[in-house]
Amino acid sequence: MQNNMNILLFSDSHGAKSYMADAINAHGKSTDLIIHLGDHIRDAQFISDYYPQFRYELISGNCDGIFAHALRILELEGKRILITHGHTLGVKSRLEKLYCCAVENKCDAAFFGHTHQPLHVCKNGIHLVNPGCAPSYARISITENGFEVNMNKY
Repeated sequence: MQNNMNILLFSDSHGAKSYMADAINAHGKSTDLIIHLGDHIRDAQFISDYYPQFRYELISGNCDGIFAHALRILELEGKRILITHGHTLGVKSRLEKLYCCAVENKCDAAFFGHTHQPLHVCKNGIHLVNPGCAPSYARISITENGFEVNMNKY
């Protein structure tokens, strides 16, 4: 039996570190991983100095320069998750490239940002999740039954 993994998902913080800290303070005891999907990933780097007990995964956005890769696949609790900011996949106009990239990489989910709009849809079993921009964020649990996604706002 797998353990649940609890994720705090941020994107497009644009300097609003206090909202990230509020979310971590509210949910930190049950958090295993913090993911920042770009546009001011330096906010997450700053936060990691204050909360070093967490594992962090960061991806660069169009406002970040070249800090990290633009797209990565994570393997978590037996699930494959594509993480990207989304600007290189045209997510502001359509989600089809993102979805196809997730399918091609045999992913169970794709986490993305860039649009500043919170979104959770499940297309043919693949969860597409955008936490929105600060003060929005998502809490995701990976369970033996799949993904539980909760959209939140401070």
